[in-house]
Amino acid sequence: MAELDVNEGIVPLIEMRFPEPGTLLTPIFPAPTNARTFVILRLLGVLAGVVAKAVDGKMPADQETIRYTGVYGEDREGRPYLMREVLGGGSGGRYYADGEDTIHVVPDSRNLPSEFTESRFPFLVESLTLAVDSGGAGTYRGGLGYEKHIRMLKDAHFMSIADRSILACWGYGVARRASRSR
Repeated sequence: MAELDVNEGIVPLIEMRFPEPGTLLTPIFPAPTNARTFVILRLLGVLAGVVAKAVDGKMPADQETIRYTGVYGEDREGRPYLMREVLGGGSGGRYYADGEDTIHVVPDSRNLPSEFTESRFPFLVESLTLAVDSGGAGTYRGGLGYEKHIRMLKDAHFMSIADRSILACWGYGVARRASRSR
């Protein structure tokens, strides 16, 4: 895919069909759709795997999905607050290079700047670093995620919704082997 220009000319090559309205993928308001993003991002991984089979594995490996974290409680003045953050991981390794570090697959979602977090919430951001060895093994590793360490300065409640905590992403070699076994 490195030499393929992504533009409207390649769009007709793939036809996507969705279920009739009324499913998790095609909800009808007011459907409960909490964390539906995880399902959609997994489907993008399936699509990438299908394309990898068609191009002899010359496709980036699957990518990490997302992790939502949040903290809620009362701030220093006793007002209720909710801090939510989407944490990004790395993109999949490519057959010619490492994956990109700390990308966000959900548009307009970024880690909150430490200065904002510390000025608005009763937290102290102790560190924000690349997560060492988080990209997986291989000739070309996946991109690194990041670690954020926060010290709570006042009691609060923590919540987390995460995917990919048990099953890792499939790598470039898996896509290549699958394309050869057809």
